[in-house]
Amino acid sequence: MTAEKKTGKTAFVCDTEYQVFNALNYMWYHKDLKADLYLGLFFSRAGNLAAGMSNHHFFDRIVLTRPHFRKETEGKIHWYLRHATAYLLPKRTLKRDTVNREPVFFDYQQIFTSSLNCYAVCLISVNQQADVCFLDDGAGSYFSYDKQQSTSKLHRFFSKIFHAGAEGIVPDRVYLYSTRNARKHAKAEVLPLPKPTEDFLENVRELFGISVSEGINDSWIWLTHPDALTISTEQIDHGVKETLTRYQQKIIVRKHPRDDREELYRGFRIDESQGLWEIQIPFYDMEKTVLIGTYSTAQMTPKLLYDMEPRVIILCRLYKSVYKEGLFEKIVQASLEFRDLYRDKTRVMIPENFEELGALLQQLS
Repeated sequence: MTAEKKTGKTAFVCDTEYQVFNALNYMWYHKDLKADLYLGLFFSRAGNLAAGMSNHHFFDRIVLTRPHFRKETEGKIHWYLRHATAYLLPKRTLKRDTVNREPVFFDYQQIFTSSLNCYAVCLISVNQQADVCFLDDGAGSYFSYDKQQSTSKLHRFFSKIFHAGAEGIVPDRVYLYSTRNARKHAKAEVLPLPKPTEDFLENVRELFGISVSEGINDSWIWLTHPDALTISTEQIDHGVKETLTRYQQKIIVRKHPRDDREELYRGFRIDESQGLWEIQIPFYDMEKTVLIGTYSTAQMTPKLLYDMEPRVIILCRLYKSVYKEGLFEKIVQASLEFRDLYRDKTRVMIPENFEELGALLQQLS
């Protein structure tokens, strides 16, 4: 770690392509802003994306960071000690988790993040003077900002023990595509995140890729979720598959980046297109599609970003038994409020059970 730098700038901490997309969109509307991007190597294209952005000079600096995961060979005690170190010695943690020993600045005026991961928490803790700003992170941003959902039990434990970390962070501002659907964010000011413009999309398409799948316009798209929401969802997932199998020829499976399951989707057509969904949306006639998922960012972004109204089937009520206590009610409420954004509210369907799902599919076929 080098000596402290006086920058008076802005920092963005991003872990996903969608978070980078939203950071770039914010920068598009604030072209005079001097900002650094701290990009976590959480997804396979992170390095290529960083290289592409460096060539376009969107940010003053792009600093790659290492994910803070437990290693396969790491013992539980050592893992606990690493967590404790992160809260006790945040500068040391930043040095350890920063690729190529890039300098980390300690005089930011504002720090934008969408998730309070270890790196974001440490960067905020060494920049006490900075305003903390949350950027729209999709579906999760609209059922509440709840640290019990966004941070692990271990993070919360050490945060309370050392009076530091995620538990003590309260945002000053929250930027959302739909402020109408905002949850309470303590004392935060909730502000609109401007919609992506065509000029912006033209400038960033090559960064994220514009591969487009044939047949999407007339298809039902099954948007999968990570391998597990909270506990095993296998039985419910297979129930969804059985219900959808009758309409297999209509369906394209678009797998979540953290969904490695193959057997579950055997027999279904898999969307092999590369690139960010939010970049691809304008290429499709969303009015003709059906988006099927538990409660997915990809179901919401056509409406939130482009005011398109695809038919949407939100399956959250089928997964009631796997959600943590209190989370199910929040997601159902957020789903109902998302439906209220539609001009034609009948295009957002939230079935109560498998029988109702089957009837809806039959009606749409």
